[in-house]
Amino acid sequence: MKLRIEFKLTSLICYLALASTSLAKDDLDSKLYDTFSTNVDALVASYVEHHVFDGSVLVAKNGQVVFSKGFGFASKEWSVSNTADSKYGIGSITKSITAILTMQLVEQQKTSLQDTIDKYLPNLPKARASHITIHHLLNHTSGLPNYFAIPGWTNGKFNKSINRQQFSKVLNNIELQSKPGERYQYSNIGYFFLGQIIEKVTAKDYHTVLKENILTPLGMNNTGLHYSETVLKNEATGYQLAQSGGYRKTVINRNLFRGSGDIYSTVGDLFLLEQALYTEKLLSKKSKSIMFEKENSYGWNIEPIDIGTLSKRTINYSGQVLGFNSMMTRFIDDQHSIILLGNIGTSHYHRALLTEKIGQLLYAEKQTIPSKLPLSFMLNKALVDSNIDKQLDDFRQDKTNYQVDEQGIAALAQQIGWAGMSELSTRLFEFNTRLFPNSVASLANLAAIYQRNGRTKDAINYYSKANQLAPENSTIKQQLSTLTQSLKPD
Repeated sequence: MKLRIEFKLTSLICYLALASTSLAKDDLDSKLYDTFSTNVDALVASYVEHHVFDGSVLVAKNGQVVFSKGFGFASKEWSVSNTADSKYGIGSITKSITAILTMQLVEQQKTSLQDTIDKYLPNLPKARASHITIHHLLNHTSGLPNYFAIPGWTNGKFNKSINRQQFSKVLNNIELQSKPGERYQYSNIGYFFLGQIIEKVTAKDYHTVLKENILTPLGMNNTGLHYSETVLKNEATGYQLAQSGGYRKTVINRNLFRGSGDIYSTVGDLFLLEQALYTEKLLSKKSKSIMFEKENSYGWNIEPIDIGTLSKRTINYSGQVLGFNSMMTRFIDDQHSIILLGNIGTSHYHRALLTEKIGQLLYAEKQTIPSKLPLSFMLNKALVDSNIDKQLDDFRQDKTNYQVDEQGIAALAQQIGWAGMSELSTRLFEFNTRLFPNSVASLANLAAIYQRNGRTKDAINYYSKANQLAPENSTIKQQLSTLTQSLKPD
């Protein structure tokens, strides 16, 4: 299967793992390049040119760095370029680190994977906490929802001043969305709680534990907690697309992401971390086997990736937090690695696509770059250049100039929605559905957007179309039933 490609506007979109995630093969003329570095440079440059990626890229082969470079701007206002040493928020790769810290405590017998969290978090309602274990938090089966379920989260309420203690009180009253252990449900809240448990068990703050147990032993001198009020040397600014074109700076209350998404780092430091995982510097072989067991996947994804005709085993993870994004992919049989850190909100899909293309360069005898770019790249550039209407008109007049990529357009629409441009996001989802009228994914995505925007009848219409094409999909069926019932008179 391909590197996990998901878009999560609402919890519904998790169903897309059932849809095809295979990337279309290039059937276009290609340009050949002689050297690996030249090829990677040209590949990433095409992403940068179309505003799909700004950031830093590191590639290692057989445990040795063969490419490390920055692209685009760390500060657009001051025209400061990204470099290989630029520091970025790493988003949910923080969870990978929190998982390592937790497994160290388990190894030291200071806690147990089967301990229930009421033992450490007495302020949580015992009726719920006594059924949630540390194992459940680590592998996202606690039943706790993601932050989107918190009232006021999507309208930016929590970007205002609120400290961790106040936020913890909000989380104490969050209801479970499923029984602990019943099913996978991605949850930032679970890892926020793990951060608190680490502090409780060690009687130290999270940053101190991080520094003592990972950063100092590995010499990760350019990594730490991303405090909102602190300006870092070589720090990149996070940006999102702006309504009027161009970009706007993001506002983040990093107090809300302790343990789940508030670490900054560089591609070089993350390389030190991933190389240490081949040794026992951080964890014993037994602890790593538990953490990397596919059924556990504590803070990591364990999955094969298709690289051309090859299927390569990987341990990988990615992250995104308001403008910053990350992806670390470890090809564990060959000790190759690809690390991406960015600062313009590159979607998970496009990070996965770039990782796959670089992977082809790592493994392929002939190194190629397609001569025709995806439509989503063109649309992304048009949004930044503030000429989206012209780009759509150009496409309608001549479709032959474009590689039409359904998932790329959906991922772009998702990013626009996260940036607060709901109307334009909906418009792109509608456009995608017209291009792919028989795609279950496109129909369900559009239905979810209508549902989120209160357009219940439209949502029912598109859920119904998706249900006709995929009657076995229980998530679509459930959403359709819920909405239909909501329209019935009491």
